[in-house]
Amino acid sequence: MDKAISRLLRKKNGELDFKSLLKFMKESGIKFKNRKLVKVYGIATYYAVYLDMDKLTSHFNNRMIWYIILHEIAHFKRIKKIGKDNVIKFLSSEDFDEFCNHIIGEEIIADRYACFVFYLFHKETFPREATQQLEKLSRNLEYRGFIRGLFGKIKNDEENYKKLFKSYIR
Repeated sequence: MDKAISRLLRKKNGELDFKSLLKFMKESGIKFKNRKLVKVYGIATYYAVYLDMDKLTSHFNNRMIWYIILHEIAHFKRIKKIGKDNVIKFLSSEDFDEFCNHIIGEEIIADRYACFVFYLFHKETFPREATQQLEKLSRNLEYRGFIRGLFGKIKNDEENYKKLFKSYIR
């Protein structure tokens, strides 16, 4: 884990215990990297989870920071479970609806995981209205517009997968 992530999370104080989040992150075995990100606050790839700690800590309250980190952990775990080749295959679908359904399905899973783990740590329900709410048709359709720019970029090629994610990292 980048030292900046650890340092910034250790500085957080308030009602939530960030030491337990840091421990959870370390025990996950995931590489966490602090990077400037474009249009997003965190991004999970097959190789690491990237977090824009400046944006996270300046834009969000402690609950949301916890939630976003747990959400990205979920993505990473799912990518590892599904396997890099299958992830690349799903992201290379030539059918836009199939492509969107895969990504939105993964987003819903990550939202649910983050809410569940948040509850396990805090015995408090994370507000559903603070999640992406992609089960709602209007949010789902809006998200399809957001991910349209990803469609057709990977083409079953790991180098294209790497390039796509590197385009979000500054």
